[in-house]
Amino acid sequence: MTTRARARAAVRGMAADAQGPRLRSRWRRIGAGRITHYEGLDRLLAEYGDHVAAVDLLPLGAPRRDWRATLIADGMVIVRHPELPQAMEMAQRFAADLHLFAS
Repeated sequence: MTTRARARAAVRGMAADAQGPRLRSRWRRIGAGRITHYEGLDRLLAEYGDHVAAVDLLPLGAPRRDWRATLIADGMVIVRHPELPQAMEMAQRFAADLHLFAS
């Protein structure tokens, strides 16, 4: 927690973000080269769409990034939920069920 966030929490009497924790989901892509398609994204968004704060994936046709040389690699999904266990379950589902394919 940053100094600014601690100050806000002290002044407001609550954490800076009252909507709940933010969790990032990481997954492995399959293949090398350029992103050809995604699997599982539509189903996950249909199920958890109200709690998805951001979806930032490489566009189709983009060359995949070297995950060792960048922070975000091929993209990220941020989910939010007021209850931590539910937020963690959503993040784990995205990590397990979202697949990026490259060739």
